[in-house]
Amino acid sequence: MFSKTLTLNCSGNAILNFQGDMQNNNSLGIWKTEKDTLIIFFDSLKNQNNKFKGEMKFVVKRNKLEYMPFPKSKYNELLEFAKKMGNDTVKIPSYRKVNKLTNQGLKNFKGKTSKQYLKKIEIINCE
Repeated sequence: MFSKTLTLNCSGNAILNFQGDMQNNNSLGIWKTEKDTLIIFFDSLKNQNNKFKGEMKFVVKRNKLEYMPFPKSKYNELLEFAKKMGNDTVKIPSYRKVNKLTNQGLKNFKGKTSKQYLKKIEIINCE
């Protein structure tokens, strides 16, 4: 069983806890918001035990944080790279399929996949 818990403090600190496969890791970072986007930056130099590194972006929708869609510009770069290599055996799926695959998790016990998101559990007003 895998689980992620995100805790956002009023001071701008973020803790993303990952549990699964005999792991229990707290990744420490800082967070900020831009319009409807939550951006969390994990500094791997400060905290070398972080499982998550770099930047993680979420779209805020109602009481959920959904992972950002796969950028169209990155998809175009992937296509250009595949063309430069000249390898005809590599088949890259459509942008829609790549975006869908990047936002899905693993199959559950019923064999179905669904969109990954974090659900809001508690609201604290920062003053």
